[in-house]
Amino acid sequence: MVATHGDNTIRITNAASSDVPVIQYVLHSSWSSVYTDIFGEERASRYLKRSFSMEALTRAVTNSGAMYLVALYDGTIRGICHYGAPLLDDCEDRKSLYSLYVHPGYWQKGIGTALLDAMAKDLRSQRVTDVFAYVDPRNELACQFFKKRGFAHLPDDDRDGELYLRKVL
Repeated sequence: MVATHGDNTIRITNAASSDVPVIQYVLHSSWSSVYTDIFGEERASRYLKRSFSMEALTRAVTNSGAMYLVALYDGTIRGICHYGAPLLDDCEDRKSLYSLYVHPGYWQKGIGTALLDAMAKDLRSQRVTDVFAYVDPRNELACQFFKKRGFAHLPDDDRDGELYLRKVL
């Protein structure tokens, strides 16, 4: 999929194992820029090492049960979108957005929206009717981003201090 933002082209493709080092860089940059202030440096560092290690990311990218998209802006990976079946069930018509991150130097350039659009197109082709994400309410940028793009907060489904955001496709 190709999208444009001003004069720039955003190309969305499936991630490959060879992309993992750049994916890791994007995830570390994006996650750190938001969550270090929320969780503190020590906790953020532990999370990054555990969740975004090369091994964990390689497993995620090569997992045939989920999709891992990358967004190329100026020919370089600047954003990622990882989605698939909800972790607690194997629902056919509802999928979970596990993660959507854009390098902070490239926020406000249409990359996150292009990734969401590519995900929605893929899910609609599979007859999926809705997608959901859990978002930390202290991540105000993410909450605003998702709500602006049609995700609704369903408080009855909030879990572990995170907001349940759902979008009908």
